[in-house]
Parts: sequence; structure tokens; C-alpha cells
Amino acid sequence: MTKRSAIWFRVSGLVGRGVQDLNSLEADPKLGPLLKALQQPGDWNARVDAWEKITDMGPAATGWTDALQQLLYTADGWGKIFAAEALSSHACAGDHAIPVLVATLSTSLQLGRYNWARMACGALGKYSRLSPRLISMALPELLAALDAEDANVRGYAAQTLGHWGENARAAMIKLAQLSDHPADPLREHYLAMLQRIDPKISSARGALVVALGDTDTELRIRALDAIAGNGQGQAEMLPHLIPLSRDHHPEVRKYLALALARVGGGSDEVVGLLTRMGEDFEASVRLAAAYALIRLKRASAGHFDCLLNGLQSDQEQLRSLGAWALGMVGCEDRKRSMASLKKALAAERDQDVEERIRKSIQQLEQC
Repeated sequence: MTKRSAIWFRVSGLVGRGVQDLNSLEADPKLGPLLKALQQPGDWNARVDAWEKITDMGPAATGWTDALQQLLYTADGWGKIFAAEALSSHACAGDHAIPVLVATLSTSLQLGRYNWARMACGALGKYSRLSPRLISMALPELLAALDAEDANVRGYAAQTLGHWGENARAAMIKLAQLSDHPADPLREHYLAMLQRIDPKISSARGALVVALGDTDTELRIRALDAIAGNGQGQAEMLPHLIPLSRDHHPEVRKYLALALARVGGGSDEVVGLLTRMGEDFEASVRLAAAYALIRLKRASAGHFDCLLNGLQSDQEQLRSLGAWALGMVGCEDRKRSMASLKKALAAERDQDVEERIRKSIQQLEQC
């Protein structure tokens, strides 16, 4: 397994030997030989057998928790994993075991070792009471596990997230998307886990509605992005989208405009709202609103100028957004768009923005 500096440091010198001596004096006599076998890299079957017996002993055995906790810092990679899983089986020493399990999950997903990824997801789920720090550490990897090709990995990851309840609200969008796939045999499982996170949720659509009203800005943005990705099929979400035009965070208002370009349908209400958003004090919101109106065929010449002006901003984010928007709707005035993009490309010094401009030029070449 890949070593991570945050968890693979060693107890050293006299302190380490002192801890080992103290543990050997206090530990259950049956534990010592098993711990030794657990650390023998040459005999896999003996290690697995020792791990199973150590797990069965549990924290009731004298010195059990301290000895395994020590292995998290002194054993080889597999020894650390065995020790962490054994501790998780009894929800012990989470502060020490969780980082090992998170590293195990991350590396297993990267290597496609789904059997170990399933183990890590399940082990994480055995801790029901974790500090916000540990939850923040584990959530990104569990969200990545929801994208795994292996259905069982996704199922175990969802189970753990559901077990954490409201502390796993960040997973609502991904679980909603998974539960919305008719052919997925685990879709009911995903919905059940969503309901553990928030009992008010009764459907994938309901999860998105809940996320739109969440206090977490990032969650609201991801909900808008998911709705936009579903396109016109999300038109019934409009009553829940429109109030976000008054959201205090400009990124939310920007993503709202981008979502309305996909699901708004061009109604007078939506056009009026986007027109007002075109006068927002935040430049990114004005630019997104202009793009939306052009896409909905309800824009004026001034809205197209807004996109062209975005290419000349001193902010990389706005230049990138302007280039992206022109790649999407620049065929409405292809000649002007191509000329502006090529001029911007010659002057651009940011590598990411330059790449975005090149992609937009390629898109317009297909008009």
C-alpha cells in the first residue's frame, strides 16, 4: 500500500521500547503470539488467522486496544490495515484507526482492489460517533467510492454514509443521482441511505430540493449543477430554483443562471428573472445570465457583448467563463466569436484559460 506521511510515522527509540515492554507486561498472554503472527509478512494465511482471532478477542482482552493502536504506527502496511480493521470491528481508537482506513480506501480505489475498498468502507461505517475532523477526512474518499465500478463498493460506501446520518449531507447529491438510475439494482438502497441522512427525503428529486435549501453553499451549488446536468427533465424544479436568485453567495447565483439555461424553458418568468440577474453587482452572475438568455433565444445584442467583454477581464475565472460560454453559444455570431477568441488566445498567459479558449475555438469550427 502507498505510505502516507500523516499516518506512517514510527514510534522510535527508548519511548517505543518502553511502550512495548509495558504492553507486554499488561497484555493478555494469548495476545502476544497473535500479534507476532500478524506482523509476519512471509505467511499470509497465518496473518489472516491471527487477525480473525485478535478481532474475536476484542477490547475485553487486557492490552488489546493499546497493542493494536501501537501497530498502526509500527507495523508494515498490511499490519496497519489488519490492526485498523480489528479496532473498527469494536469501534475502538477511531482517532488512530480512521486515517489508516481512509488511506486504505484511497489506495484501493486507485489500484482497483475493490475487495479491500469494500473492507475499508465497511470498517469506516462501524464508527457511528466521529469528530467533525475525522468525518471531513473520510468523506472525500467515501464520495469517490460512490463512483467505483464495483457495485458492492458503492453499496458499502452508501451504507457508511447513511450510518453517519446528517453528518454525511455532502453525499446527498451523489446518492440522489445513483438512486435515480432505473437499472441500478441498489437504487432502493441509495434512497434508504438518503432517508437516514435526512428523513424528509422521499425521492431523488426530494434530495435535490433539500440540498437547494441547505446552509452549505457548496451543496447548493452541486445541487444546481446536478439539475442543470439533467436538462429539460428537471423543469418541475423551477419553483425551487427561482428563490435562489436572492442567494447571498454569488457562486450560487451564477450556477442558478447556468441551470436556468438548461431547464428554464424560456418562459417569461425565467426570462424576466435572468434579465434582472444580468444587472447583478457580481460580474460572473451577469456573464452567466447573458449566456443563459442567448441559449434561450431571448437575448439582446448587449448580452452577446457581455460574453465578449468577459474575455478581456483581468480575472482568470471570468475569462474562462466567457470563453466557455462562447464555445457553447458563439455560433449565434460565429465570425465575431472566432475573432474575439483568437485575439484572446494570443494575449492569454494562464495555461488553464488558454486551454479553455482553444476548446471553444474547436467547438465553433464545427458550426
